[in-house]
Amino acid sequence: RIFPREYLLQHIHLYSLADLQQVIDGKLAPFLSKVIKFASAHVFSCSQCREKGFICEMCQNGQVIYPFQESATKR
Repeated sequence: RIFPREYLLQHIHLYSLADLQQVIDGKLAPFLSKVIKFASAHVFSCSQCREKGFICEMCQNGQVIYPFQESATKR
């Protein structure tokens, strides 16, 4: 899905000139949204990745949460 742009995963502040042009063209955000949707679906369906979730230490809700779930996490 992200090939040949693995650097987007490895270095979150690294962008190519083509990426920056896609920002101007309004194409990078939709591309990244698709990648996030694909990766999230993988995490929820893969038994190994599901085990990397966390239980909130504050509320002890019991629901597994993941750092990429912005609506369920706060800093």
